[in-house]
Amino acid sequence: MNEDEFARARTKVIAQGFPSSGGDLEGMIVDFHVALDQSTLLTLRSVKKTGEPERMIQARCEPASDALTIPQVIAEIERVWMEELRYTHFDAHVVTHRGYEAALEFITLPAPGSYYVTGRIVVDTRQIQGPIRWVTLDYRLLGSGSSEAEITDGVNCALLSATFLSHVLGDLTRAVNALLRGEPAARCDWAEEPGQYRWLFVRSSEELNIRILWFDRTFSNELDEKGRPVFETECRLLQFAAQLRDQLSSLLDRYGEAGYRREWGNSDFPMREYQHLEERISQAGYA
Repeated sequence: MNEDEFARARTKVIAQGFPSSGGDLEGMIVDFHVALDQSTLLTLRSVKKTGEPERMIQARCEPASDALTIPQVIAEIERVWMEELRYTHFDAHVVTHRGYEAALEFITLPAPGSYYVTGRIVVDTRQIQGPIRWVTLDYRLLGSGSSEAEITDGVNCALLSATFLSHVLGDLTRAVNALLRGEPAARCDWAEEPGQYRWLFVRSSEELNIRILWFDRTFSNELDEKGRPVFETECRLLQFAAQLRDQLSSLLDRYGEAGYRREWGNSDFPMREYQHLEERISQAGYA
């Protein structure tokens, strides 16, 4: 379930039901203490009621060991929720990682027509992230052949835009596929009217340097040194590839191939590149 789907599910349940209170809510807080205290991968720091209808309970944790990875932490949050905490009648949740926080947002009901409980489990990942950051990519079609994307590593952030003058997602996916095939470097350009964003990728083993430059002229052939830096970070190649795959999947689910072509100025969805990306991520054993 993605964030939009979760938000819709939560809104629907809240509109049709009533919130947990009193002993029921206190009981859930006790369950949080027990389940998270028993986790060997997470260290519980606090659990509290917030008074917010969309986030009635918030638990804060840290990784129990510096040797843990972000995927291990995310998997453990979801395991604790699914196996120890959720009500089995109904559960909707979404797991995210932005900056130095991995989080699971949830809403759950114990029985038909019963009360609901909402909340959030947050893990502060700073101690295990180090200089290699977790990059989040959010790409949106704006209609009439225009789009925008936000890229952030929790410290640095850039808002980019692009038009149908370049293939944008197809070019970006081809560049990442080249890196996954073992190429040491790749690049692509996103055209604006006027202007251009140039994506530069350099791979070192499993790590990836991402640098994005801005040029004032569309289809600029100027040297990289002439561009204005707008974003740079270090991340895991597979983590960034999975972010791109998820954005492609979300667009395909939302618009379909015909809808994408309509929104994106009569250019086709990059299906072949998307399928190759998905295959390479799967072959690498990355979820």
